Amino acid sequence: MRSGFLLMLACWPLFFGCGESSPPPEKPRPEKVALPEPPIEEDDTVPLFHARHLSTKELKVGTGDPVGENAVELVVQLKGRLTGGHVFKDTRQEGRPLTFRPGRGEVVVGLERGVRGMRVGGKREVVVPPELGFREKKVGRVPPFSTLVYEVELIRFK
Repeated sequence: MRSGFLLMLACWPLFFGCGESSPPPEKPRPEKVALPEPPIEEDDTVPLFHARHLSTKELKVGTGDPVGENAVELVVQLKGRLTGGHVFKDTRQEGRPLTFRPGRGEVVVGLERGVRGMRVGGKREVVVPPELGFREKKVGRVPPFSTLVYEVELIRFK
């Protein structure tokens, strides 16, 4: 009888518990840590950022009257590149400046707008968002939806 009593005492916690007890403490969960993005390799087909708005930065202020909306023809030297650095247009390397007539679709809309207000001899950086650039079109080695960065020097205008 004594061994039965001891067996009952030993098994009591298994069947009936040990009275009120709090739930076991939760194990601390590991904190979610944001892993760094893998570095983007210099790939000419992947733009590194997209500009949302046309932006300009004066590199050198020219002289004379500024280019207005009524300009008929502009002659510029320019270098066009992607945000990753790939140069897709360089008039100096081509050996002749670019001549275009605003409003005729000869250059992207962002470039037309970006040269307004320039003076002859001035240099300006013009950052063109995809919506004012080539949009969804792939042009040469310029991928669709690319932000374009132009360095423009105004030679003359009429």
